[in-house]
Amino acid sequence: MYFIFTFPFLIKAQHSVELSSVSGLMISHSDVTNNLNLRKSLGFQSTVLWKLPPNNSTIPTHPASNYRYLGFSVYGMDMGDGFLNGNKTIREQLIGMGIGAGGMMIAGANIHSKNASSKNDLRVQCGFGPMLVTKYYNPVTNPLNLAISSTLNFGSLLKGQFLHQLSKSSTLTTGLELFHEI
Repeated sequence: MYFIFTFPFLIKAQHSVELSSVSGLMISHSDVTNNLNLRKSLGFQSTVLWKLPPNNSTIPTHPASNYRYLGFSVYGMDMGDGFLNGNKTIREQLIGMGIGAGGMMIAGANIHSKNASSKNDLRVQCGFGPMLVTKYYNPVTNPLNLAISSTLNFGSLLKGQFLHQLSKSSTLTTGLELFHEI
């Protein structure tokens, strides 16, 4: 999970650009990869979102505030080898995980609070796409990295965000993100 602080800049009413820094912990979901557990990671994410037209359902909505969106995200992160994991001597003893970078297609929904004058929104999104990793399993040079088997991988994310509008063109955002590499 990642704690995210984003500062979106709205270009027009139908588009937004987000620049985010992310930091978090790697959590193992297998006994085989427990040696990678709780390694700290740091990265960035740049996202462009496009609002979709309101749906035609009979459920009353606020088209200006509640909306669905699609987008594209580019990201990069250290996979647990970075300076957050101690000094250089300590990091040299860690299993090499390298740097990950990729792009994702994003889909999600923005939900405005029921109070029309509120400046707070809730956003939920998911994404998936290709990811490149610099250090992966190699029986000779990196035999303990059993989590990543090749340079080309697949990344997916699930994100929940709380947004507070500061002005017409800027928003302060905080949230949680679950990122998984396959």
